[in-house]
Amino acid sequence: MARRAVSAGARLDVVSGVQAAWTQHKEQGYDFVVLPLEHEGTPLLDTTVESADWSQRVVAVVSEHDVDNHPEHEKALVTELQWATHLGVAAIMLPLQGPDCCNLASITNPFVHSAEQIATWIHVKTRAPQPPSDTDEQQEAEPARSTWHWWNQFRSLCTPCTRMGLALELSANICDEEEQERWLGEPVKCVVIPTGIFLTNAKGYPVLSRAHQRFVRRLLKLRPQFMLSGPGSDDEGPYPDRRQHLMYLNHLAVMAAQRSVYEASTEGYDDYIEIPLQPLMDHLESQTYEVFEKDPVKYDMYQKAMEKAFEDRKDKDKIVAMVVGAGRGPIVRRALRAAEAVGVADKLTLIALEKNPGAVRILQHYQRTEWGNRVQVFAGDMRTWQPVAKADVLVSELLGSWGDNELSPECLDGAQRFIAEGGVSIPNRYRSFVAPVSTHKNYTELRTHKDRKHVETPYVVLLSNHTLLGDIKELFEFTHPNFGPPGAQQPYTPDNTRFKIVECTATQDGLVHGFAGYFDSDLYADVMISIHPETHTPDMFSWFPMYIPLQTPVYVRKGETIKAAFWRKVSATKVWYEWAVLSPTTTEIHNLAGRSSFIGL
Repeated sequence: MARRAVSAGARLDVVSGVQAAWTQHKEQGYDFVVLPLEHEGTPLLDTTVESADWSQRVVAVVSEHDVDNHPEHEKALVTELQWATHLGVAAIMLPLQGPDCCNLASITNPFVHSAEQIATWIHVKTRAPQPPSDTDEQQEAEPARSTWHWWNQFRSLCTPCTRMGLALELSANICDEEEQERWLGEPVKCVVIPTGIFLTNAKGYPVLSRAHQRFVRRLLKLRPQFMLSGPGSDDEGPYPDRRQHLMYLNHLAVMAAQRSVYEASTEGYDDYIEIPLQPLMDHLESQTYEVFEKDPVKYDMYQKAMEKAFEDRKDKDKIVAMVVGAGRGPIVRRALRAAEAVGVADKLTLIALEKNPGAVRILQHYQRTEWGNRVQVFAGDMRTWQPVAKADVLVSELLGSWGDNELSPECLDGAQRFIAEGGVSIPNRYRSFVAPVSTHKNYTELRTHKDRKHVETPYVVLLSNHTLLGDIKELFEFTHPNFGPPGAQQPYTPDNTRFKIVECTATQDGLVHGFAGYFDSDLYADVMISIHPETHTPDMFSWFPMYIPLQTPVYVRKGETIKAAFWRKVSATKVWYEWAVLSPTTTEIHNLAGRSSFIGL
């Protein structure tokens, strides 16, 4: 076999000789076999198979029992589910035959939750079977026949469970780009590829069409397993010989595995839910700073911004730069490089201010061993510290994944009294953005906690298994320094509360599980950083998007207006966000009064 790049299984129509079937297919390069729980009246059974192989190497397929139109088939379905539990298979594959599935959901949902060691794959084809004839009435009903709606109906009837996912079967007539995008937001655990959709190339080998190749490459990012079904090529022996198809699939995966710098740097973080940091309230550990410092792109951009700021002040006799929230000193080091690059190192007075005692100790170490008198290190909170000089350039890296969510506004408002007349802040502006998102995986993980808190907390998530269901809209904006309007009484205390209603048009039918949050920031002049998907700073990985969940998902139809309200609220001790959907349906206000999540001042 060629290099194995995917985990793949072979579907067989046998219920006996399981050990022999598994042994032969293992030699062909397969990782598991897919077998019916019952075939022609005979149940799946082989007493020579050890429990470890049942639980790791066998996926069991449930027969097509139409229990919604034929309730008398319920007993047969329950019998098969119980038998699968007894065997202890790795997963069951349950065929979904149409949108009428409430009875199927009622019967299988308890099984999904009770069979804690068994995954459930809901088998759905990307294209519904065509009706016998194609009348005008049937053509008008085409959207209702979308198999995504079948899946959406079924999962909406079920209690969320992380062990339930999709076995998505590719059809010969591939679904359009819009439909593909929608599937990418769903929990695709297995991709079923019938050998009948393969073409034959000039050398006689099976290949997929370019359209199917593109879809498979997109699905590979979800890291699914694969299943080959259907006839083989040059069949010999009792089983279809699909080795050439498997070799091609591995080849396709190897070719798609070439990663960008960003993908290599963020490997392993896909859809990993993290609670945002609270650097103002908590003292960060050294290893957290170390993670931040591994992103050279962010610091390159900061250095460019400082070079431009120093260049604009080159004619001054002395330039004072102040790094507030200096951490372990990466911005300090880049400030020194910027001064050297512009030729103002001999004019620069550089001050580093940090409140974290552990980080201050490291700064002092660098001052003794590396920086000398080029840097003055001070310990203190920027909101209360008394400056020793006024800064021409005030630099900070207090931005969070949603721009202001690590309290950069409150910190920099407190520090703007350090800024000399004509001085600047780097960054000088940042904006937050939101977009409705479908992300079954992340939502389901939160819902398994069964409490309000988990679905009323914004999280940092490298969104991978997701689909945006509308355009990304600007939300809140902050600028620094903010000395207030002309004639404002000094010292001026800015109001950092915010409220905004955003609207967008649903790009397709879908289930909104919440909102994706992004930010961009103007550092200085034309130097900016961004995690907005359309303007993302190339290869920068310091910040992942935010996921702002909904307690109950909202179903939207293509073309409908999605309207949502967002608040940023501030008290004497904390800052928090509230949010609600206003259209096409109205939800309650999430995180009211910061009851579930807040950022401490």
